[in-house]
Amino acid sequence: MPDDDLKLLTLINTAGFNFYDKLAPEQRQQYSITYDFHLLNKDGSRVLINHKLTPLFLTPDQKIWKAICIVSIAHRKTAGNAFIYKQGDDTIWQLDVETGVWCKNTKPRLSPREIEILRLHAQGLTINQIAEKIFVAPDTVKYHRRHIFEELNVKNMTEALSYAVSSRII
Repeated sequence: MPDDDLKLLTLINTAGFNFYDKLAPEQRQQYSITYDFHLLNKDGSRVLINHKLTPLFLTPDQKIWKAICIVSIAHRKTAGNAFIYKQGDDTIWQLDVETGVWCKNTKPRLSPREIEILRLHAQGLTINQIAEKIFVAPDTVKYHRRHIFEELNVKNMTEALSYAVSSRII
């Protein structure tokens, strides 16, 4: 791991546990944290990955005992991007790495049709197949895709799906 990312992970870890310790014990399993950092390949090249952690079981003193950790290729372009999500809530907490403070935001809102289109893309359907399945013109699917890209601030469907999954939109 590059040194600059190791410092970043230390900041995220400290800020994340500080956030977690302030939660009511009965709510702690409802929150997930996700962030991006680089790993180094054997040849020294960087690979940006996303790490997502959700507590599953707590100790008697309400500390994390077991958690599910999901590691995947990041859809963003830079390290950091630390977010905390609560299950069933539209609130997102984003870490300001300059100040170490969590800032409250809201998840992007997609219409039920846009979520349906994302799910159908996740199943591997093409624009034409999606249009046929939901009884609309291919141009209508393209319209919804453009809105999805704008709302999620992504450039393509791969980034949109990655964002939607990691943000618990789908």
